[in-house]
Amino acid sequence: MKCGISQVGDSFLNQKAQGSFCRITITVKNVTKSAHLLHADGTVTAQDSAGREYDADGEAGIYGNRDGRGFLDEINPGNSVSANVFFDVP
Repeated sequence: MKCGISQVGDSFLNQKAQGSFCRITITVKNVTKSAHLLHADGTVTAQDSAGREYDADGEAGIYGNRDGRGFLDEINPGNSVSANVFFDVP
């Protein structure tokens, strides 16, 4: 996990944090017998030590995964996908 990120993306296409972004990298493996769709930004939440929950920032996820990973990936049985997920935290 890396925190303290003020902006994700490049100088033209980016998302600025209200506070700062924390980035985590997740890896999801499909252990079922059929393909499944992964939308990492809609699946993962973060919780701080005070119990506050944070949803992933979808726009930051798009700019922070140049290869499009984690955004509506169809994962076939036995395959894995890794993606960066960003949380805007105080």
